[in-house]
Amino acid sequence: TEAPKVVPMPVADNRFTVNITAHKRGVVRMSIYSISGSKVADCGSYDLSEGANNITMNVPLAKGQYILSIDGEGMHESVNIIHL
Repeated sequence: TEAPKVVPMPVADNRFTVNITAHKRGVVRMSIYSISGSKVADCGSYDLSEGANNITMNVPLAKGQYILSIDGEGMHESVNIIHL
């Protein structure tokens, strides 16, 4: 299984793409948390098709390190984000 990726990394502005490989069709919900565990952004729900998915987001973040949480049917993944 290929882990989700955020590109570009580090993120230099508010726009980035999440690359996710799904084993089956389904809906995932994405949220961004600070390192201390506080939710800083609710990024919404996305329909994934089986295979490769690329989701572009525009989320205003202050400089720092964050965790992107991806939750859905049979999927729970976390990806570190560094925002410059």
